[in-house]
Amino acid sequence: MASQKWYDEACWIWARDYHDTSAEGRIALFRRHFKIKDLPELPTIVRVSADTRYCLYVNGMRVSVGPCKSYPEHWYFEVVDIRPFLRSGENVLSAKVLRFSDKHPGSMSFMRTASPGLIVHGEVEGQKLHTGVGWLAQVDRSTTLENRKDWNYALGPPFLVLGETVDANELEEDWHMVSSSAWAPAVVVSPKSMMLPVLDAWNLHERPIPLLTETKTGLKRVIRCSDPAAFDGWSQFATEDRPLEVRPSSTIWVEYEAEEYTTAYIALKCHASAGATIRLLYSECYERPMSRPGPGAQRVKANRSDHVNKMLYGSHDTYITRNGLNTYTPFWFRAFRFLRLEITTPADSPALKLMSLDIRATYYPLRVHSTISTPENPTLAALWETSIATLRNCMHETYEDCPFYEQNQFLMDSRLQMLFTYVVSRDDRLARKTMHEFHASRLSTGLLRAHFPSPGRTVNIPMFSLFFVAMVHDHYTFFGDLALVRGYLATIDGVLEYYHGLVSERGLVGRFDEQDWAFVDWVKEWQRPGGLHGMGVPPSYSQQMDSVATVHSLVYAWALGLAAELCSLVGRADTAREYSQRKMSISDAVKTWCWSGDFFTDSCCHYSAVPEHESNTYSQHAQVWAILAGAVDGEQATDLLRRTMSAAKMPRCSYAMTFYVFRAAAMTGLYEELWPQLIAPWEKMLAQDLVTFAEDDVGVRSDCHGWSAVPLWEIGTEIFGIVPGVLSGKEVVKPRVKILGDGKSTGEFIGDGDGRKMRVKVDSGVVSVERVSGGASTRPVVGGWADIEAFQ
Repeated sequence: MASQKWYDEACWIWARDYHDTSAEGRIALFRRHFKIKDLPELPTIVRVSADTRYCLYVNGMRVSVGPCKSYPEHWYFEVVDIRPFLRSGENVLSAKVLRFSDKHPGSMSFMRTASPGLIVHGEVEGQKLHTGVGWLAQVDRSTTLENRKDWNYALGPPFLVLGETVDANELEEDWHMVSSSAWAPAVVVSPKSMMLPVLDAWNLHERPIPLLTETKTGLKRVIRCSDPAAFDGWSQFATEDRPLEVRPSSTIWVEYEAEEYTTAYIALKCHASAGATIRLLYSECYERPMSRPGPGAQRVKANRSDHVNKMLYGSHDTYITRNGLNTYTPFWFRAFRFLRLEITTPADSPALKLMSLDIRATYYPLRVHSTISTPENPTLAALWETSIATLRNCMHETYEDCPFYEQNQFLMDSRLQMLFTYVVSRDDRLARKTMHEFHASRLSTGLLRAHFPSPGRTVNIPMFSLFFVAMVHDHYTFFGDLALVRGYLATIDGVLEYYHGLVSERGLVGRFDEQDWAFVDWVKEWQRPGGLHGMGVPPSYSQQMDSVATVHSLVYAWALGLAAELCSLVGRADTAREYSQRKMSISDAVKTWCWSGDFFTDSCCHYSAVPEHESNTYSQHAQVWAILAGAVDGEQATDLLRRTMSAAKMPRCSYAMTFYVFRAAAMTGLYEELWPQLIAPWEKMLAQDLVTFAEDDVGVRSDCHGWSAVPLWEIGTEIFGIVPGVLSGKEVVKPRVKILGDGKSTGEFIGDGDGRKMRVKVDSGVVSVERVSGGASTRPVVGGWADIEAFQ
């Protein structure tokens, strides 16, 4: 007989008077009182999960945040040792749970099921702390989350919508610490019933990645304030924790720059009378005032810290004080570089006394083992460090496109972020979780969902599914895990079979389902009317209902080549041969139908049904992917890329797609020649005082977007030349000393994989490689040395 699982001993519970129909997120509160005689000598383990998100407290101390993002068939729980937070006598175990109804879009970053719930399992001194009997619950009526209707649509779609308005007078003080309560008993919400094979909505699994780190950070400087005479006081409040008083019947504001762009929990503490209002605005940058608040407003940023004629836009929280001590922390972390604090105090009341503003940065615990030092090329070091900051801010419980606007995990974005992670760290746990989740997102068509985990049906991007093939191929290239490859080949087959079914009589990939988004890239010339489906799509595809996009065929051919290699690795020779033949067939069709004699066109240039002004449009994308897919090679490929990059009016690739331009440049031997042109957008961002790299320069939305950390890959693998050796069977180090700026000759090193780290030095054109013992330890960097972790 199978042993009883812990989640069979505990019950899923919820608040009795909660109505799960709100369009906004709502919060429910839970607590369990218990007494212990002595502090336990051994760890006291508690397992906890919730739908949608929870914060778990012991005696008022926050001890866990979760559950780790995933999906119902693989819903995660955390394992927490609460022993350090217990005390002899009375104790309180409590939880705050943020719930988004499945009946509304809510925050698209958080998965949820049809039922809210909290589950806790633990035991101390023989007392079962399991959710069920003894747990009390209450709806938090003090907190109202922002409605999507109130979102400033000039900032883009309302993906997160986590802004709070909290009236502290509506909630008992220290609710998570007090031992007495008039709260009602919690109710069980499990659908299980006697003699029915019904399961809970959540299939629980232990969290596969470490808990997020929390590190104290702070504010760097005051930018400006409403009363210049108070400038020093505001500065001392932020940097020295010196209290500051706000007079009655006044409204004041101050704007700060943080020490870094960060994702962080804010904790504001003050003494106040009831009714003062504190508003916190979180922003990425200063930008010119927008002409109007609605969708489509033009955004102009340029220098991100130029506050003279600019202002801050972003999300905000509002807190209304109670009498006495007030401490406010938003439920979820906030992303920001700049922070605006605005306070309005009531008349006929004591002064409000600000005590502290604590900021605790939170990220996935990415251990960066690779460091560089480039005294003769300081720009490289700035590109490297800014890219690490970009990547780190987009890594939490999933890879994220951007922390400020969405916190969504997208397939194409994640493929690049995983590669960037491999350059700086041997930690592939988040990458493995990501691949598992996209594998689990499979649709009946064979495609994967472009954005997952996601709480509802969203518009899909078929081209993104092809990057899953690259994800698996990348992982094997770095880690050599054949079992992982075998586990995902069926998913890869499904994706490729979907595309095979779209191939027309001309041998090209045809059109996707009309509900799908044929997105390729953010390109200024590709922005057309028609809402979402007219954005980021080659004009020929978006305007002609019987036309195709050449780049879809080429990315498919590229993925077929990667899949053929994977099939060969596991002994599927026949399938490998089939995929190679398909790749050749697609490439030949592109050369037949889409080659104009000078460039590859964005659609069929020999198809009379497509107007000439549409069929003969060109883009960098078609040329680059023709090279990567093998439709053109050798001197012809080199000539094509050189002419492409010198064509002034040809629509160019965005920051993310420029990663693939770099790959084409490396394949054609033009990397050093094209480096100044390709890296220019990142140098421009540094000149505009960005401290993380932006999403693109078309929509001018996010200032921190994971797919833009491209310099990490270029510096680590191309410039310092650390090439993973799993596929080739040898480890190669071949720096590009011309870009490093200190030599005329090149060197090459082939290692045997007997160490985990190496140091690459380029000095006067001479390349030296030294093995570093001790695994993950990092030596101080001096001179031109670069500590780069080996891939074997």
